Amino acid sequence: MKNFKKLTMYDETLETTTSNSSTPKARIVKVQQRSVYHKFVELDVEVPDSVEFNDIQEWLINNDQLWSDQIDQAMLEAPIQLGNGVDDYDGMNELEDDSEWRFQCPADKDGNSYGGRL
Repeated sequence: MKNFKKLTMYDETLETTTSNSSTPKARIVKVQQRSVYHKFVELDVEVPDSVEFNDIQEWLINNDQLWSDQIDQAMLEAPIQLGNGVDDYDGMNELEDDSEWRFQCPADKDGNSYGGRL
């Protein structure tokens, strides 16, 4: 006779019996959890006044040697926070990305601000 496993419920406990035995055997069940954590840092970078607003993104990318090591160090020291951080910070809303880089200029006297992805 072929040996097969049959799932049976005893006192709300899931156990396994075989066709050759009526004695219940213990079943190993893996309990799993997935927790998502994130870090967030921001760094003030001085951009020359001669750089037009529309050129700030390009300037930051071309001059990342001026700030990338500092932001990496800040990230190492930042506390870990529970959750993915999406929508916790203005503009950080890319659910599929493992990491997001943005820049944001302070608002001008009229309340307008400029920012974007890096």
